[in-house]
Amino acid sequence: MYKISLTGIDNCGKTSIVRSLSKIQGISTIHLTTPKNNNSIIARCLSRTVNRLANFAEEGNLRYLTAFAYLLHLVPYYFEERIKSQSTILISDRDPILDTLCYSMFYQPQSFSKVIRPTLKFLLEQTFNYPNSYYYLDVSPETSVKRNSKYPQIHDKIGHLYKLKELYEEEISKVKEIKIPVIR
Repeated sequence: MYKISLTGIDNCGKTSIVRSLSKIQGISTIHLTTPKNNNSIIARCLSRTVNRLANFAEEGNLRYLTAFAYLLHLVPYYFEERIKSQSTILISDRDPILDTLCYSMFYQPQSFSKVIRPTLKFLLEQTFNYPNSYYYLDVSPETSVKRNSKYPQIHDKIGHLYKLKELYEEEISKVKEIKIPVIR
């Protein structure tokens, strides 16, 4: 299986690309937060429940509950990835390692960042494999804000999007160091 992860800040086009590619025979896709695209009944049910929890937490501005909900999204992803592991090509609109590391910075206590981040990275790397390549969809925070048609999340403020873009650049440089190709 050749695994490709699309990555980038919100509203850069990851989901639109994955939806388009899902129509091509021979390509399997994973859409992290859309339950109807999941083949596994467990993944569909978990994804629906996690989406409700994430929406509730975001609307209530409950950072730590939102963080917990986003981490729970990794469970249905795990099941989907295992089910689709026999595919020739697997394309995901999120990467469980890179995206979790970048977004977690907005939902954890800043004072714990130096302790939590390395531990989180270790756990993610033990659970998931890095893809064979990344496609980094590099859009500006201003474009992301213009394209946002949903309820704004905690990290959707322009200043947070600039920070998120910076975190992606940092993580992208690290995956290049371990010889994973990154296409922009």
